[in-house]
Amino acid sequence: MNQSTAISLVIPIYNVEKYLAECLTSCINQTLTNIEIICVNDCSPDNSRSIAEDFARRDSRIKIIDHEQNKGLGAARNTGIEHAQGEYVWFVDSDDVIAENACQLLYDTATQYQVDILCFDVVNFKNDPLYSAKRIYQEPLWFNDWPHNVTIQMQEAATKLKGVFAVSPWLYITKREYLKQFKFRENGFWEDTEFTPILFASCNTLRYIPFTAYYYRLSPNSIMRTPLSEKKLLDFVAAGDALNAFIKEKHLSNKHFLTRFYTTYIKGVYQDLEKNKDIVENSPECKEALVRIAPIVRRIKRKEFFHDLLTLPPRDKLFIIYWHLKDFFIRHFTNKSFSN
Repeated sequence: MNQSTAISLVIPIYNVEKYLAECLTSCINQTLTNIEIICVNDCSPDNSRSIAEDFARRDSRIKIIDHEQNKGLGAARNTGIEHAQGEYVWFVDSDDVIAENACQLLYDTATQYQVDILCFDVVNFKNDPLYSAKRIYQEPLWFNDWPHNVTIQMQEAATKLKGVFAVSPWLYITKREYLKQFKFRENGFWEDTEFTPILFASCNTLRYIPFTAYYYRLSPNSIMRTPLSEKKLLDFVAAGDALNAFIKEKHLSNKHFLTRFYTTYIKGVYQDLEKNKDIVENSPECKEALVRIAPIVRRIKRKEFFHDLLTLPPRDKLFIIYWHLKDFFIRHFTNKSFSN
């Protein structure tokens, strides 16, 4: 591919022989033709590579890159970034589907407004188990509550944006020259948890359009739907550590959207560690993480408590006081917290 390539679609491949053909079909049928499709085979043990080869023989825009050993989703995406030649890069999961006119509309919009990142909507779907030919779609999910159809000057708007947003990397396209500065964490889970927020916080311009470009397949075998393990808990912690390090390095204020995102995230990590006692009790690393995170969460809760006391109406203040007193007594007078 040459420099005239508009969008590089990066598709990590691992154990997806059941869905890969549908994914690749949606990619090669794009109305925008000057795209490239980079399939990164992460040592898939099934027939996925053969399926990709069959498509590559029929469409020269498809290139297959093989890992010598299984490295995980983050490493596969990093490999895709290294080989991408498009003006923009879009990460597509190999069991999902993209709208036929998605690349055309996204590229036209991104270049018209010259943004680093363009975000859009997604629809979840699944096949009805009773009627295999029937597909059930949910309503489009908004990317976030950030302004749409306006170009956000990130450095000016960072303290005004909400701190809750989706982090999945298939929910946006990114200018390649900008994207090359970043790498996904490798050999772990939840690698997009810190990648996307840091990518957003570092960009100059971002735009969100309410257009459904992506169709996400709900699968019972996805990472989000499998039980937690020691590895997953520690990767939760690793993502939080990366976010915290970035916040400190860049001296981001408490009002910055990334700081508020981290505040919500680290409280969730703490709750997951406390809920999974059977795992934490048998893991020195998880115990250490819980002890280290506990005071951070307590400081966050204290700040939220005093903020609520100053801003909430009297009736709500009573509830907040009750809730915090209850939490205090549970932590200090029962055996429910590992941190004591």
